[in-house]
Amino acid sequence: MNKETPYLQQLTNNILYFPGHANITVLNLGKTSLMIECGRNIVETAEIRKQAENILKNKIKYVAITHFHSDHTHSMPLVEDCQIIASKKSLEFLKAAKRTPVKNSRLIFPNTIFENQFILKEGNFEVIIKKTGGHTADSSYIYSSQHKLLATGDNLRSDFLWGGRGGNPEDWISALKEYVSLDPEYIIIGHGEIMTKDEVSAILSYVLEVNQLLITLSKESLKESEILPKIQEIKPHGKFKVFIHESTVIQWCKYYLKNTQKG
Repeated sequence: MNKETPYLQQLTNNILYFPGHANITVLNLGKTSLMIECGRNIVETAEIRKQAENILKNKIKYVAITHFHSDHTHSMPLVEDCQIIASKKSLEFLKAAKRTPVKNSRLIFPNTIFENQFILKEGNFEVIIKKTGGHTADSSYIYSSQHKLLATGDNLRSDFLWGGRGGNPEDWISALKEYVSLDPEYIIIGHGEIMTKDEVSAILSYVLEVNQLLITLSKESLKESEILPKIQEIKPHGKFKVFIHESTVIQWCKYYLKNTQKG
C-alpha cells in the first residue's frame, strides 16, 4: 500500500489497481505503461498518473477505455499526450454526447480507433482490446495473458447489471462467455471489487437463467408488468449476488418482444 495514495493497490510488480467510482488499472509494459480507463475526477486521475509513473519508473504511453460513459472518460484531457485507444463506436458516442469541456481545457477524443479488435504490442507484451457490446453497444474489454488480467468495464459490476445505450442481452451473454473462456487471475470490473473467474461464471449462470425465462415469456405475449415479477423470482448466484436491474430486464423484454413480433 502506498502511503501517498491510500486507494492504490499494487497487485503485482506489473499491475497497479486504483479502486474508485470507476476502477482504473495501470499495466507495466516494460519501458512504458498502459492505463485502463481514465476516470471522472480530474484531480484523482492526475494523482493516479503521477503515482503510477513514479512506482513503475516509466511513462504512461497508452490509455484504453471500455466505453464512452463519462465516469470512464471524463478525465481524457489529463492523458491527451497518450495514445488513447477506443472502438469506432465509442468515438461515435463520445462525439454525439456533445459534453461540456473540462474547465481550462478542450474536448479530447480517442486518437487510436479500431472497428472490432485492437492488439497492442509493446516490447514483449501483447494486450487485446475487443468490442463486444453488452452494457452499451460500444462496450469493450482489455485482456493481457501475460499480466493474467481482464478489464471488463461495466459489463460487470458487483451490485447489478445495467444496460446503457444500445445494449442487448445476446451481446452481453456472449461477452460473459468470452470472459470465462479466458484465463485471468484478476478480473477488474467497472465498479466494485476484483472478481475471479468462478464469480463471473456464477453471474453468467444467473444471467442465462433470466434470459431463458425472458425468451419463454416473450413468446407467451405477456405484458412487461406480468413478466417482471416472474423474472425477479430468480435469485442471483454466487458471492456478489449481482442482479439484473429492473430497467434492464424491461429493456431485454422489449428486445425479445420486438424480435418475436418480427418472427
